[in-house]
Amino acid sequence: STLEKTATQIRMPFLLLIFSEEMSRSFFPLFVIGFIPTEPALSYELMISMPITLFMVAAFLSTLVAGKWTYRVGCSRLFITGIVFAFVGYCGTFLAGSYAELILWRCLNGVGYGLIFNACETWIALHSRESNRGHGASAYVGAIFAGYICGPSLGGMLAEYVGQDTTFLISAGLAIISGFAAYRLLASDTPEQANSHQGSSHRLTGLKPWKMLFGNYRFVSIVFTAVATRTTLSAFLFFLIPLYLNELGHTTTEIGQMMMLYGGIIVIGTPGISGFCDRIRRYFPMTVAGAIVSGIGLLFVLTGDLIGESRAVLVSIVAVGLGHCLILSPQYAMMQEIVYEHREQIERSVSISIYRFVDRVGLIIGPMLAALLIQRTSYTNAIAAIGMIVLIAMVFSVAFVSKQRSQIKSAVKA
Repeated sequence: STLEKTATQIRMPFLLLIFSEEMSRSFFPLFVIGFIPTEPALSYELMISMPITLFMVAAFLSTLVAGKWTYRVGCSRLFITGIVFAFVGYCGTFLAGSYAELILWRCLNGVGYGLIFNACETWIALHSRESNRGHGASAYVGAIFAGYICGPSLGGMLAEYVGQDTTFLISAGLAIISGFAAYRLLASDTPEQANSHQGSSHRLTGLKPWKMLFGNYRFVSIVFTAVATRTTLSAFLFFLIPLYLNELGHTTTEIGQMMMLYGGIIVIGTPGISGFCDRIRRYFPMTVAGAIVSGIGLLFVLTGDLIGESRAVLVSIVAVGLGHCLILSPQYAMMQEIVYEHREQIERSVSISIYRFVDRVGLIIGPMLAALLIQRTSYTNAIAAIGMIVLIAMVFSVAFVSKQRSQIKSAVKA
């Protein structure tokens, strides 16, 4: 089918890019420590979090322009542009000699990351059909989390054998391969082809698309769940886990192997979940169940005194993986439904860029939130606090969907 062909085309270059970024995941907070000056401007914990946060900020800001760029130049060219930024960022990180240089190069990585994500999401959105949006989402999510499986573990081993900085040079090489794959596999994409899916040219511009989307309570509900999910990812998995497990005496290889469980669960579970959701057409209840599982799973870290701290962390990682497995494909399918509903008023690439923009709020605030928490409390209490945030966000998400349903019932009665 068209969707399967498209998903296959986009998946390989996207997977290679995700893999290149995830190679540093298991050791990056530890890598940053070597660049912190002897008299830091901020607290030690915040200095560790800043390169991660600013990477996310750069990706966040790049989505502002990515929507229009996709419309004008096509998905494949936007993808390759992102690869150029990523390649320069990896090479610069390898050569970085100071904390400021590290920040600069990671920001370039972030710009490339944001452009590539938008290109991939737009590619799938333009070829999705109502009957199998969950399947399209699984192709996208599967590529991400296949990278999450392999990257941290292999990157942790490479860091021990060739050095942490050299791992970024290997990532640069993988980025080049990803760009070549995109050039070969997505070469059929042109701006004209992308535009042909857009339909009418009389669409909202400026802040009007934002107003329309945020007037849709279902979209606001998705935003709450997405921000909470991304906060968990960046605060718990990307920031707290490497530092906490390092404090418990684990090597970077062991940290990577524990982190890869998260991606493994999602890659194994996502195809089945997406197919099930496409059959029953009940996306939202799956996201609620996933939020409950991940929130309670984060609270489970408090049982470290009973079962051992490392085991408690492992259970939390598995629970978050299971929870996100239930959330991600249904959430992405819901977003694609909303994009389709508003296709006559808002260009699809613009709707996606707006969603991705607000979605990355969680990725930005996560490391900063985690750094502030561990300044004031233990690692376990910080992780548990993030679990409570997830559960609270889930309550707000349910409230907004309920409000939308009430409006629909009122309109039907009228």
